[in-house]
Amino acid sequence: MNKIGTFRKAGLEYVGEVITLSVQNRDVRILPVETVDVDGPTHTILVGSANLGRAWRQGEACAAEWLIVHLDDPSFVEEIEAELRPAGEDRYELYWARRK
Repeated sequence: MNKIGTFRKAGLEYVGEVITLSVQNRDVRILPVETVDVDGPTHTILVGSANLGRAWRQGEACAAEWLIVHLDDPSFVEEIEAELRPAGEDRYELYWARRK
């Protein structure tokens, strides 16, 4: 898996950056959604006021929370699926692997 982002937890949200060859977003915020549907996302991903994607909380039964992240943009051939994983105290890293 390739690291494409770094985040820190600030209250209930994650603040950080997503950097790839084609994406250079340094002001990315992952915010909890107000109302969660049964199978719906638990978080929305914003760059400024633009919606970059959504995420689902994982690992509720264990101490470390992590997120399955779906990023999408009109410039992408297809949606990117990644994982936001703990990387230390209040630090998280975003990893992506090409689908096979």
